[in-house]
Amino acid sequence: MGRSASVKVRGVTDGSDGVRGNTAGSQESEYPVREMDTKGAEGKGGLPGSGRTKKADPAVYSQMRRAALEKHFSHLAREAVHLVLMDWHVDKGTVTVVAAADGSASLYLSSGGGFTGGGQKFAEIREAALHAVAVATSLRYHFDPTDSTPLPSLGDVTFYVTTGTEVRRAVGPEAKLRAGADPLAALGGAMQKIVTEYRLKFPRGGVAPGDRG
Repeated sequence: MGRSASVKVRGVTDGSDGVRGNTAGSQESEYPVREMDTKGAEGKGGLPGSGRTKKADPAVYSQMRRAALEKHFSHLAREAVHLVLMDWHVDKGTVTVVAAADGSASLYLSSGGGFTGGGQKFAEIREAALHAVAVATSLRYHFDPTDSTPLPSLGDVTFYVTTGTEVRRAVGPEAKLRAGADPLAALGGAMQKIVTEYRLKFPRGGVAPGDRG
């Protein structure tokens, strides 16, 4: 995987329970996300960056991440990949990127902010999510079944895939992923594409609460 350019994003987290969070800070890594500054877009259909600034709620991150890992689609075969999740460390926490088989895509920050809803609004984000699921499907035998879903150790990137029956996990060293020397490098690049598309589509704010993936 090639070296990424720094990404400057701002966003709003949003889930099925309506929880929202925001954050401010500088975060950098080889999968960089930095200068998060989230504003709550109050009301359905709110525009990026609208609404009042809200204090970040780190509890939102674990709620959203857990909900993603429990998400399934009844119309898919039980053995199919339903969702892909990638975790990696940045200077001040962890970033999680989610891609689902329905084309939804989300970005969560351990400090409480992120993006969601873009998969419904933009074909580029939806296509990036579907591509990530397809890549994960081709690499599924690099994953092992797991009963736990811990965050990665420093220097590692963790990937999870969910099916109708189980959660599977794989770990790749960030340095090898960046160099394209790990079998999971293509999946890392596919998931990073989601971050890039959110940056391009929402350079000044997040997705309105009430929208989905």
